[in-house]
Amino acid sequence: MEKGNTTHLGTRISHSLPLTAVCVLLILAGLEGVTRCAISSVDWFAPEEILLPGMVELKLDALKRHDGETVVLLGDSLILGKVLQKYRPSDWRSRTLDALLEAKIRLAYPGRNVKVMNLGMNGALPTDIASLGERVVAEKPSLIVMDIGLRDFSADFIPPEDQRSRPWLEEPSFEMTPTGVNQWINSRLQRIASRVWKTYAFRDWLHQVFFDGRPSEAIKRRLEEYEHAPRQMQTDADLLLLIKARKRFRSITLNPEHPQVKALECFLKLCQRREVPLVLFYAQEAPEKRSYLLPEKEYNALKEDLRALVATYEGPRRVYLPGCTSIPQKEYIDHVHVSAEGYPLLVEYLWPAISRAMDPVVSSGHDVKENPNDP
Repeated sequence: MEKGNTTHLGTRISHSLPLTAVCVLLILAGLEGVTRCAISSVDWFAPEEILLPGMVELKLDALKRHDGETVVLLGDSLILGKVLQKYRPSDWRSRTLDALLEAKIRLAYPGRNVKVMNLGMNGALPTDIASLGERVVAEKPSLIVMDIGLRDFSADFIPPEDQRSRPWLEEPSFEMTPTGVNQWINSRLQRIASRVWKTYAFRDWLHQVFFDGRPSEAIKRRLEEYEHAPRQMQTDADLLLLIKARKRFRSITLNPEHPQVKALECFLKLCQRREVPLVLFYAQEAPEKRSYLLPEKEYNALKEDLRALVATYEGPRRVYLPGCTSIPQKEYIDHVHVSAEGYPLLVEYLWPAISRAMDPVVSSGHDVKENPNDP
């Protein structure tokens, strides 16, 4: 009798499994539809910290969908501009580089559908930018604007474990070990899920909105803040930042074997090969803090070395600007970040190069080859 009941139960389960699977698929499809509607209501061109892979997919998807010219900003926290949130919480997004630049471009080229996307990342290194930039170049933007600083070439960023601020931006390498195989499979599955399944990517955005990253990482940060709170209360945060910056500046090297030098050159070669218009500018330090970071002679020599490194890849619409010196000390928040009043001055400094780089693109609506004899 028991055997008959077991067989009957097994038959019922086997019959109900297809229906259950169909119901689950319908629920997932409905959720995906709702998610895609929610995604379409978000301005992915605006500055938003990129802490998780899904954010990259959502932003690049918006870049791909835009029917018009696109300008992409790549770089670190100066590009992102989120430091303004502390001082202008209600309107900081309207004061960032992307917002000001888009307004100026629309004024200069009325009637054209030009959008500026901010892909700045706090603490970004050339290795991070090269990985993200490769995917940006594939979308054929009208122009890329990018910042660079000497800090990026500190010896602190030579060890393999410190070469990237966001290791997940790098394509995973395959290692023939049990751990290596598992990591490669997990990484590939996450990449596929975030690129194909919008609900998965949108989940990353929700994590950023509510937790500033993954929930587990947010909990870890809060515990660390609680543990070190007394010491932090007694120490000026800006002074700590300056001391850390000075330590990094004292170990700067532009050796060709430096991984950050290699990454920068790799990205510049890519832009040169694909004929992508590029404005690369130096993120100038605050005038009164510069001598503290590095002796003037050594500082100028390093800037000249950086200038020489970049010059190899310059062209009619790929230019390097050595840094805006017209921003006064009072418009610096710290040794490198500028205030809401400093960003308009930065835009004015960049504008001549940006307008020259964009003119052939915007006036004709498509890219123009630097060499008319090229096929």
